[in-house]
Amino acid sequence: MKRIFVAIGLAATIGLTGYKLLDNKEKVAAKVYKPEVNLKVGVRTAKAEVRDLSQESQFLGSFAANREIEIRPQAGGEIVQLPIVEGQMVGAGKLVAKIDDDQLRFQIEALQISIEGYQNDLKRYEALVKGDATPAVNIEKTQLSIRSTQAQIKQLQKQLSQTTITAPFSGIVTTKW
Repeated sequence: MKRIFVAIGLAATIGLTGYKLLDNKEKVAAKVYKPEVNLKVGVRTAKAEVRDLSQESQFLGSFAANREIEIRPQAGGEIVQLPIVEGQMVGAGKLVAKIDDDQLRFQIEALQISIEGYQNDLKRYEALVKGDATPAVNIEKTQLSIRSTQAQIKQLQKQLSQTTITAPFSGIVTTKW
């Protein structure tokens, strides 16, 4: 007897659930928008023309930059170029400022001339060492002088690269000092 009541209850629950699902499906289907394909819609057209679209609008508020950087040179000296103005859009890598680099270029040129002299001395010492006219230590000293001068040139070239200041990323110049 208990089994019969459980079976009838279970069958009734399944039947009611099925009926409710079918009823909900019909209600949802009735709410879904179905466009009418043959319905005519009025469209307003306008002839293309050239117009001034600049409009001036005023708003109250404040702006905050996503990224902000204060650009400072690593090298000191006189600024010879400053091709930017406040409010200007600059791209990444664009020249912001150029510092006078003439003295550095002159020093590099002088050191390159010194290397040429040391190389000529090296050739002479090699010839003299073959004839036992001078000690071999002169060759070592000259080679060390060449290496030392090359290191000085590298250091000056690094300083020379720091005289050109470029924008690290694209943005708008907000303040020019």
